[in-house]
Amino acid sequence: MMSKSRNFLTEVGLEELPADDDAELNDYGFDSLMIVLLVVEIEKDLGIRVPGALATKENFQTISTIAHLVKKLGAT
Repeated sequence: MMSKSRNFLTEVGLEELPADDDAELNDYGFDSLMIVLLVVEIEKDLGIRVPGALATKENFQTISTIAHLVKKLGAT
């Protein structure tokens, strides 16, 4: 799921990705608009729903937290 999460980030326009999956994405230009775009991309690509209550900065803080959220929502 880490690889898929990295692909989603490039799809929403994050040009530089950290080498470390636990690095803070906001240090690479990730912002709240990208969270919204990423939620749309995840839902469209994986066919899962990301509830608004889970579309938080904490759940989209690192590549690892994104992958964990997506797995928790049932994506394989």
